Amino acid sequence: MTLAVETETPLRLEGKYKAMAVCWVLGIGSLISWSSMLIIGDYYNNLFKKYHPTRALTLVYQPFALGTMAILAYNESKIDTRKRNITGYTIFFASTLALLLLDLATSGEGGLGPFLGVCVFVALFGVADAHVRGGIVGDLSFMYPEFMQSFFAGLAASGALTSGLRLLTKAAFEKSHDGLRKGAEDEAKQYERLSNKQLFIQNFDYALDLFLIYVLTLSIFPGFLYENTGQHRLGE
Repeated sequence: MTLAVETETPLRLEGKYKAMAVCWVLGIGSLISWSSMLIIGDYYNNLFKKYHPTRALTLVYQPFALGTMAILAYNESKIDTRKRNITGYTIFFASTLALLLLDLATSGEGGLGPFLGVCVFVALFGVADAHVRGGIVGDLSFMYPEFMQSFFAGLAASGALTSGLRLLTKAAFEKSHDGLRKGAEDEAKQYERLSNKQLFIQNFDYALDLFLIYVLTLSIFPGFLYENTGQHRLGE
C-alpha cells in the first residue's frame, strides 16, 4: 500500500513588513503621550512649583492605570478587544489635545485650577494606557512574534522620539529662557572633596547593611546547595 504524499507550495505571506510597521507606530502612539509629560517635566516644575508635579503626576497616573487594568482583566471575556484598543487610542488623542488646549487657554499660567486639569488628563492617560497595552499585547500574542517585537520597539522609540523633539524645540527657541541652557543648573556649587575617612563615616550605615547582606547570603546559599538533605515528601 502506497501513500500519496501531497506537496503544497507554501503560501507567500504578504504584507508582513507593513504590519510590522503598523505595530511599531501603534507602540509609539501608546506611550508618546506619557513620555512627553515626563520629558517636559522641567516646564511643569517651573509652572507648578508648589505642587511638585514630577511626583504628583506619577502618583496620579499609576493608580488609574493599574485600577483600569484590573477591571478590564476581570471582565476580559465580556469585552471586545478591538473596541478596547480603539477606545484607548481615542482617549490618548483627546487627552493630549485637551492638554495642549488647556495650556493655551491659561496662557501658560500656574495655579491650582490648571494643575488639577493637568492631573485629570494624566489620569486619562493611565486609563488609556490600560486599554491599549493589554488589548494590543493580547491581540498580537496570537500573531507572529515579529509583530509583538515591533510593538515593543515602538514603545522604546517613543522615548527617543520625544527626547529628540524636546532638544529641537529647546534649540529652536534660544531666546526663551536661554534655550538648552535652561536645563542646566544656574548656580553650580563647588564641593570640596571629602577624605576617605569622612566618606566612610557618612556612609557607614550603607557599608554595614551591605556587609550584613553578604554575610547572610553567603551563610545560607552555599550550605543549602552543598548539604545533602535526603529525600523529603510533603507533610514531612
